[in-house]
Amino acid sequence: MGQVRQLLSLSCWVGAMLMLLAFGTTTAQAQTMNRLAETGVIRLGMSEFSPPYSYLTINGQPAGLAVQLCILIAEELERSSFPQLKAEFIPVAAERRFSAIDEGLLDMHCGANTITLQRRELVDFSLPFFIDGAGVLLRDPGPRSFEDLAGAKIAVVSGTTTEASLNAALEQAGINATIIGVRNHAAAMELITNNDVTAYYGDRGILQYLMATEPSDGLRLANRYFTYETYGLALPRGDEEFRLLVDRILAEIFRSGQIQSLLSDSFGANAQISDIVKHLYLIAGLPE
Repeated sequence: MGQVRQLLSLSCWVGAMLMLLAFGTTTAQAQTMNRLAETGVIRLGMSEFSPPYSYLTINGQPAGLAVQLCILIAEELERSSFPQLKAEFIPVAAERRFSAIDEGLLDMHCGANTITLQRRELVDFSLPFFIDGAGVLLRDPGPRSFEDLAGAKIAVVSGTTTEASLNAALEQAGINATIIGVRNHAAAMELITNNDVTAYYGDRGILQYLMATEPSDGLRLANRYFTYETYGLALPRGDEEFRLLVDRILAEIFRSGQIQSLLSDSFGANAQISDIVKHLYLIAGLPE
């Protein structure tokens, strides 16, 4: 009987601990909503130079598709739940964006955040808002294909899934090349424009935007896609209430067709949006 009592006592202790853990989880899940109510400020991380998704204009104003979505989310949160809510945009380096959310420094990150299972160990993601893929910008005249980059210097933004994709592509092709890690896309464009690197490996949507808006004489974008990557807004992990609110707002933006005007503003009125992206909005425009 003594052993039974010990087992029952242990069982009760374990049950109590599980209840405390469950209570703690519930408290953590409500953390973002409570903080917004207390401070009246939503802290939105962004990239200083990741157009057309997230960047600062020449006047220092946040812009881009992901930024516009975050602005609409903040406006709807203000209208429905938090009167006079203010949106504070905070530029964050690519390698710090997810840890900043995990550390409680940001409420959401508005950028070209590729959704991966490994990243979901640290943060949650909203409904996907775009699908892109990795590509390579080459000097012209110069290499005609990715395989011609043996021995060359290739620029890529450090701490991104694109960097991991480049390493995998080089290994798969058996190519020895020198990878030059940079802080952002502006630094990569400066390197390839000044002929300090032979190629610039990055998200095709970003590369296309840069070629259209930045000095790009002597550069061309290879046709090849190396990956297909799904982008979402990064959110605090485990905060189901906040994520549901964000997803509800995004789903309505997709269902209503408002996303089309945002795409035109970000990519240009004449931009060709792929069928896979159009289908994404049909799928992600979840019914209420």
